[in-house]
Amino acid sequence: MPWKQLAQNGLARLGYRLINTRTHYSHDGLHSLHHPHFLSDPAFQAAYARGVAASHGHDPQTHWRVHVALWAARQAFAIPGDFVECGVNAGFVSSAILHALDWNHTQRRFFLIDTFAGPAFSLYSPAENAAGRPGLAHASLASGA
Repeated sequence: MPWKQLAQNGLARLGYRLINTRTHYSHDGLHSLHHPHFLSDPAFQAAYARGVAASHGHDPQTHWRVHVALWAARQAFAIPGDFVECGVNAGFVSSAILHALDWNHTQRRFFLIDTFAGPAFSLYSPAENAAGRPGLAHASLASGA
């Protein structure tokens, strides 16, 4: 039996499975055995690129989050009314939504709400602070994201 099969069998007994991340999605805390077809969609790529541009070139590698946000925005777009995004930061997701929904050709408003001073660290739990949330937020702010 080849070494790869032995390793796979051993890992399987421990409850693990090797996946090929070239053909499966494994990013941003999401691991799927399905192919991420949305990554090759030109409309998604353009919207995501707009988000990167809004973040001064910073790419947080949050493709799945943006994909879900675009799906939700498309669903909400079928209902009359304005949009609101809370916790905008640099506008990555909102820029992607504006691009994907061709916002300049709508009569809707999109309200962006943020502290514009970074997160209120006093509102984080001790566990979140121990996990490095403030450090992540400061790194994001320092990078212009």
